[in-house]
Amino acid sequence: MKHSIEVQEEVAREVVQQIQTKLAVASSPHPPTLHPINQEANDAYLRGRFVFNQFTEQGFTRAIDYFNQAIAIDPQFASAYSGLSDSYNFLIITNVIPPNEGFPKARIAAQRAVELDGSLSEAHTSLGLLEMNTRHWKEGLSEFQKAVALNPSNSTAHRWYAACLVAVGRVDEAVHEIREAHRVDPLSMPSNAEIVRDLYYARRYDQAIEEAHKIEQFDPSFPRTHFWLGRVYAQVGKYSDAIAEAELVGPPDSTQRLTETAYAEARAGRLADARSLLTRLEKRSRAGFVPAYDLAIVNLSLGEKDAALNLLQKAYDEGDWAFIVFATEPRLDPLRSDPRFQAMLKKLDIPQ
Repeated sequence: MKHSIEVQEEVAREVVQQIQTKLAVASSPHPPTLHPINQEANDAYLRGRFVFNQFTEQGFTRAIDYFNQAIAIDPQFASAYSGLSDSYNFLIITNVIPPNEGFPKARIAAQRAVELDGSLSEAHTSLGLLEMNTRHWKEGLSEFQKAVALNPSNSTAHRWYAACLVAVGRVDEAVHEIREAHRVDPLSMPSNAEIVRDLYYARRYDQAIEEAHKIEQFDPSFPRTHFWLGRVYAQVGKYSDAIAEAELVGPPDSTQRLTETAYAEARAGRLADARSLLTRLEKRSRAGFVPAYDLAIVNLSLGEKDAALNLLQKAYDEGDWAFIVFATEPRLDPLRSDPRFQAMLKKLDIPQ
C-alpha cells in the first residue's frame, strides 16, 4: 500500500505534465524552447517542487537533492535549475545558510535556467527572486514583469512580484498582485500565506488577521501562516497570541522560531524570557550562522537601540536578504528617525 506522500507526488506529477505545455503555449508571447522532456528527470523535478512547497527547512534541503538529480539526468532541464535557485534562496530566507554561501549558487542556477530557456516564466521568476534578495530592485522588478508576461497563470511570479513591490514601498500594488496570485491558484498555500504577509507590510492588520483565519480553516498546519500571523498579532498588541503563533514556526530550536518568539515575548513585557532567548541566539552566532539582522530585531524589541543599529550595519555589510523590507518593516519603526538608519536606507537606493 502506498503512503499518502507517494500518492500526492503521483497526482502532482500527472497534473503538472498535463498543464505545463498548455500553459506555456497559451500564455507565452514567445514560442517555448522545444527541449524534449526526460520522464525520469521530470519525476525528480516534480518531487523537488512538491517538497519545496512544504516551506520547511527540511523541504528546501530535500528539494535541492531532487533538483540535482534531475540536472544529473538532463543537464539541459531549465526548470530544474530554476528550482535549485529557489531552494538556495529559501535556505537563506529561513536562516539555514548565510548569504555568501547561498546567493552565488542561486545566481548560477537562475542564470543557467534563463540561458537554457529564455521563454520559461519560471526561470525569470527565479532570477527575479535572486535579484530582489540581493537588492537589485530594478532588475528584480523587470524579471518578475517578464515572468508574468510570459505566463499570467504563474502564481509564484505574481507572489514574488508582490514581495518586490513591497520592497520598493509600493504596498497597495503589492496587495493587488498577491490577490492576483491567489486568483490564478487559490489552492496554493504559499500564495495564501503571502496575502497575510503583504497586508502586514501594508499595515492593514485587521484584514491580515481575517485572511489568516480563512487560511487556517483550509490548512491549520502551514508554517508560513503562523509566521505572519504572529508578526501581525505583535503589532496590534495581542502578545500572548503572537507568542503562541511564533512557537509554531519552524523546528523548535530553529533560529527563525527563537527570533520570532523572543521578539513577541519582549513586546509582551516578558523581558527575562526574551533575553534568555537572545543569549541562546548570541551563543549560537559564535559557533555558527545567525543573521545579525535577527539579533538586531530582538535587541530593538528589548529597547537596545544602539546595539540594534550596530547589528543592522553588520547585516547590511553581510548582504542580508532581509533588507528587502527595510523601508517598510513595522518592527523597525522605533529607529526610523535615527540618522544612522536613514543613512542605511539611502545606501539601499530604493527606486521611488
